[in-house]
Amino acid sequence: MLTFLFGFYFFVIGIKNNKFKKMVIKLPTSKIKSLSMGFVEIKGKVKEAEVLLKSPLNQMSCVYYNLHIEKWVRRGKNSSWQTIFNKTKKSLFYLIEDSEKILIDIQGAEINFKKDIDIKTGDFKSMPNYIKIFFEKEDIVKKSLGIKNKLRIREIYIKPNDELYIMGTIMKNNKLDSIKDSGNFKIGKSFNFPYFYISDFTEKEILSQLSWKIPFQIFCGGILTLFSFYNIILISIKNRLF
Repeated sequence: MLTFLFGFYFFVIGIKNNKFKKMVIKLPTSKIKSLSMGFVEIKGKVKEAEVLLKSPLNQMSCVYYNLHIEKWVRRGKNSSWQTIFNKTKKSLFYLIEDSEKILIDIQGAEINFKKDIDIKTGDFKSMPNYIKIFFEKEDIVKKSLGIKNKLRIREIYIKPNDELYIMGTIMKNNKLDSIKDSGNFKIGKSFNFPYFYISDFTEKEILSQLSWKIPFQIFCGGILTLFSFYNIILISIKNRLF
């Protein structure tokens, strides 16, 4: 049953990504200066609207970061990655194009960012010094039950002047009380439109990613679903016969 559910989920994700790909291709890129209420695709550079954050590992000034640390855990015959630390922090920021800007409220967005730090290790002593310091500060060594465990450390962040691709909804800006002169509109999450997507990959790179993911997800998900469904039927028939 779990294999059936996993396969069906994978298949549905593939169908959803295929619809998203068609949307990326179909939707024209709008200029910030000519935006109007509704669903849009825009591109531009990041500028902070609030006090800049600091990424946990290398202390990079940014408007968004996520640090995800996992440990490889063995339980009998089964092994998997187990999260031992996960922290995300975000702030409001502007997307700038030429001299025009619009406020971005990243809450609820689907994020597709490049990994700024991506380290796998099985030996704590081999880690860069700044990661050792962070591990000791957060007591992650103790949580990982030993310094020689296999770990996966990933940090992503968005900093000023990074170029972003955004697909989202233009709506009334409800942040004017906290951020003066931020304009009458913002881009954010709306339940009236299916997507709120932010990436530091180019549109061409996004389409390239989807081009191999979609066939893989649909094919593998479909095969797993059919195979599991076939086994469920065989088991049901066998139980009725015996």
